[in-house]
Amino acid sequence: MKKFAAKPELEYIGGKMSGLRMNICGNTEAVIEGCRGVVEYSDKCIKLNTGRSILSFTGRGLHLKCMSEYSLILEGHILSIEYIM
Repeated sequence: MKKFAAKPELEYIGGKMSGLRMNICGNTEAVIEGCRGVVEYSDKCIKLNTGRSILSFTGRGLHLKCMSEYSLILEGHILSIEYIM
């Protein structure tokens, strides 16, 4: 039987996080780790820079509950999530 080492989803490289992890709680909350900033912000659309693409959330009453250097919590009624290359 072969054993495989678990590869972490998020790694710190040179003090910066690489990779993206997203946890969706129903259609009202998303926790995103590894994002690099907010590209667009309104109550109907929030777009995040992931480094390689843009992660777009559309819905109603969208807002950022909290935000740190590499993670954020988005709340509201999420209708769609889209990766834009």
